[in-house]
Formats: sequence, C-alpha cells, structure tokens
Amino acid sequence: MTAHIDAEGNTDASIDPRNFQWDGVKLEVETAIGANQSQGDDPTNFMVSLIVRVKNQEGKICPYALDVELVAFVDVSPKLSTARREDLATVNGLAIAYGAVRELVTNLTSRMEYGPLTLPGVNFQDQAATPESLPAPTR
Repeated sequence: MTAHIDAEGNTDASIDPRNFQWDGVKLEVETAIGANQSQGDDPTNFMVSLIVRVKNQEGKICPYALDVELVAFVDVSPKLSTARREDLATVNGLAIAYGAVRELVTNLTSRMEYGPLTLPGVNFQDQAATPESLPAPTR
C-alpha cells in the first residue's frame, strides 16, 4: 500500500479517507478457487485466492494505491452435495477472505499519512457456479 502523494512528496489535502466515497474508484477484485486433484470428483478441501487492487491510474483517486493478495483454505462438510460444497467454499471462502483483507487495509492505513481507509463491502454470490443453491440475500 502506498499513500497518494505528489512529486514533491506532499499529500493531497483534498483527500479525506474518513469521509471517502468509493463512487468512481476503479476497485479491482480478482478471484479463483481450486481443489487438490487427489480428492478426485468429490472434494471437501478448497483453496480460494483473492486479489484486491486500486491502481489509481484511472477514475477517481483513492487515498492509497492497493495491491493485496490473500490465499485461504476452506474445508466443507462431505454431507453436502459436491456442487453445493464448491459454491459454499467459493462464496463464503471469498467473503471471509475479503473481510480479512478489509480489516488488514484498515489496520495498515491507520498508521499511514491519510489515516484509516475501509474498503467497500463486496458480495460474492455471483461467483457461485449454481446460484440457485444459495439462499437469496436478505436486506
């Protein structure tokens, strides 16, 4: 993570992370999921990968440039169908991983020039292979 500063090393006084609105910021979120091939066609252990980036090369400028990658291992009950296991590992695993990244970013930025920044919430239900197997989001 780096703070957005000008060529002379000065911070931009117009950027206030405490009241920062994410509208217009290009937030990149890349995801991947996999299972060890030794589990065959009936996996219960999955690995999820999550990359969160804000490059500040286009769109609204964020107080910090971010590039965070997290890998998590998720175990799912063998009592569930194979498709449901993968969907739960994907959606819940990514949600938990993103929550950890969100906390990490807030924690690290609280020690930086502009102060703490909290990433916006993200919903990973669209990542499920079979969306109908997951409950509808509640409001």
